Amino acid sequence: MKKFITELNPNYKLPSRDTLTSRIFTKAATDLFLQRGDKIKGMKDVTICLDGWEDVSHNSVYAFMILKNDSEDILDIVDFSRQRPNVENLKNKLYEVMHANLLEPSSIIAIVTDNPSTMVSCGYKTINE
Repeated sequence: MKKFITELNPNYKLPSRDTLTSRIFTKAATDLFLQRGDKIKGMKDVTICLDGWEDVSHNSVYAFMILKNDSEDILDIVDFSRQRPNVENLKNKLYEVMHANLLEPSSIIAIVTDNPSTMVSCGYKTINE
């Protein structure tokens, strides 16, 4: 890659790995997070989607997503390797994710899962509170 960049422009100095990871990537991620936050903040009548799977080490991982019309965004991807993904933990994490993304529980019109009983119970418990 360095050779390719040098051929394109011999005067261009590539950023160091430290600069790339500590400043450039951090700024890009922050900008993306802020843009997404402005888009999601205060949304009404949204659908929350939960999808769970296991990684190669058999740790439980869950994705929390939001759907609204033609828009879909990932709210968070959570690693449950340190705690059991039971109904109470999923519900608490869902509220935490919603709070972090400035979503009110009353803005949810549906919760969709791929139907494992734990996630279905979490949806019922969340809707009924």
